[in-house]
Formats: sequence, C-alpha cells, structure tokens
Amino acid sequence: MKRLIFIILVLVLSMAFGYFVKEHTGYVLIHVAETSIEMTLSFALIMVGLAFGVFLVALLVIKAIVGTPGQISLWFSGRKKAEARKKFYQGITFLAEGCYEDAEKKLIADVRNSERPQLNYIGAAIAAHCQGDFAKSDEYFAKASIGKNRPELAIGFVQSLLHMERGNSESAIAKLGHLNRIKPNHEPVMLRLIEGYEHAQDWQSLHDLVPIAKRKKVIDEKAAQEIEVKSTIALIETAQNSGLQVLKASWSHFPKIMRLNAEVIAKYAQGLVANGAPNEAEKVLSDALKKNWTPLLVEQYGNIKMSHPEKMLAKTEAWLRERPDDPHLLLAAGRLAERAQIWTRAKEYMQASIDRQPTKEALRTLGLLMEHLEGAESAIDYYRMATTL
Repeated sequence: MKRLIFIILVLVLSMAFGYFVKEHTGYVLIHVAETSIEMTLSFALIMVGLAFGVFLVALLVIKAIVGTPGQISLWFSGRKKAEARKKFYQGITFLAEGCYEDAEKKLIADVRNSERPQLNYIGAAIAAHCQGDFAKSDEYFAKASIGKNRPELAIGFVQSLLHMERGNSESAIAKLGHLNRIKPNHEPVMLRLIEGYEHAQDWQSLHDLVPIAKRKKVIDEKAAQEIEVKSTIALIETAQNSGLQVLKASWSHFPKIMRLNAEVIAKYAQGLVANGAPNEAEKVLSDALKKNWTPLLVEQYGNIKMSHPEKMLAKTEAWLRERPDDPHLLLAAGRLAERAQIWTRAKEYMQASIDRQPTKEALRTLGLLMEHLEGAESAIDYYRMATTL
C-alpha cells in the first residue's frame, strides 16, 4: 500500500513539474568573474533537486556511520577522554619506572578531560614529592581534594605517607587520625597510625589505639602485646619523673594484663624505688613472684636496696629451699647477703650461682665483692672470666 501511494505521489509531482516547465519557460544565468553559465529553468531546477538529493543521502550516510549531532558531540568527547586516558597510563608507567619529571608532565597534561582527575593529581603529587618539590606536591593534593566524589581516603592516606617520609610526622599523624575517624576499620590507616605514634613517641595515644587494633584484628596478639608493653613502660618512665602519687595513679589505670607482665612490673618496681618507696617495690615484686616466677623479677628483687635487707634475705632463703638450683635466685640472695654484710654467705651464694650458670653480671658482682673483701688481685680472675662470655 505504501509503495502504491509513493508511486502515485511521484507521478503527480512529475506531471506538476512538467506543467510548470511548459507554462514557465525561461533561463538561468550564473556569472562568476569571467565565467558565465547559462541554462534553461527546467534544467536548473533538476540540478537543484539532484543537489538536494545528494545532500540528503550524505546526511543519511553520516548518521548511519556516526549518529545524530548529539552522538557526534559524544564521539568527539570520547576521543578526548581516550587521549586523556592514554596520557594517564603513560604517566603512571613513567612514575613506576622512576621517571618522575616525565610522569608529572603526562599526568597533568590533559587532566581536564580525565575521567578521574583526582587520580591524576595524586600521581602528580607523588612525582613532585619524589623530585623533592614538596610544595608542589601538596598543591596537587589540594587540587585532588576539590570537587564531588573525591577519594578522600586515598588522598589523605597517600599524603600522610609522603609527609611521614619527609619527617613531618605531626602532619601525617593528624591526617591519619582524621582518616581513622571517618573509616575506623581501615587496616592500612590503623597500622600507619600505630607506626606514627611510635615514631613520635606519643605513648598515650599508642597505648589507647593498640587494644582497638587488636580487637579489630588489625594486628595479632603477639605484636599487640609487644607494643602495649613498650608503650606502658614508656608511660611508667614518664609518670616516674612526676612523683610517687602520679606513678601509682598511672599504675592503677593500666589494664590488668599489663599489670601482670614481668617487664612492666619490673619497671614499676624501679619507679617505686626511685621515688623512695622500696618497701612498696618489694611487696609488688613478692606478690608478682607468687603468681609468675620469672628471672627478671627475681633479679629485680635482689636489686632492691632497703634499710633492713635481712628480712628480704630471709624470704629469699625460704624460696631457695624450694628452688635450690635457681641461678637467678642464688645471685639475688648473694646480693642481699652482701647488703646485710654477711660476707661469707654472700660469696657462697654468688659462687653457687656462677657454678650453675656463669653470666657476666654474676661474675662482675662476685668480682666487686672479692675486691672489697680481699683486694683487686683476688677479683682479677672473675673480671677476666666475665670478658670471655
């Protein structure tokens, strides 16, 4: 049906055109410079029709190949993005190869057409940092932070790492702390924050963060304990310098697991002695040894200096009845006997300790005792043996 209508329409138009040509004779003259073209009106109309037809066919062909004007615009836009993407890949490759100047140039060359300009700026910031231009690096980070859908975590994390590398730990820690608040469970941020606190010796912040990191399984039990012990000991040292009451108050706020740790207990006992409370130190160590017998605490017990060392010596000798071959306990008993000026017993205990386990400390201690009792000659052998260990 459509074909029949089309044929009829063509016939009608042809008849109308023939009638128009018959009734309107004439000619068309085209004069350009020295050239003149003359043709009949009918021929001119036919040429115009053909030209229009060619134009329509050309439009149809272009539309079939490329699309509508809007699609053509998208095509040109896609080419620009493809070129920008190519430069981004080249820049990242240069960055990985260590060609930092070339990397920076490529990454910012076509950033306006980049699909993720923030990534271009992050890469350029790294390249500038590696060239030692820290101001430009921070400028690129500032540009990366502009706009919607910016990867705040990526920007802040990379910038904090670069600041840490520069030695600007304060700025790095501030950025990592902010990132940890907006995304608390991000393992890399927490790990770097722990490193930052440790590097800056911010022991209180480190002490507060590690239990959280352990609970969220960011660090394992062993690593967490090592860091907690280190930070707790540092906090004890700080409190120790502020007086006995501050030291005792700090101790009471430590987690129970830390107050049962031998290294921490030994440090606390040292702090008590340093602040004029040897009796309290003796009680702390004595109670701890009942629960956890360790050489470190035994050694610390023997180092406590009290006005009446006889009581401590008696307790030590009671322990020796249960542990007669403990070299650390024998050395502690020898030191306490020396303070009590029971010279023979002191010498016997120290020698028994060396017989069971010769150590530099035991040999040096006995050497000092022999030098005090019998003169330097009698101590030479002990000092010489100590140097060979």
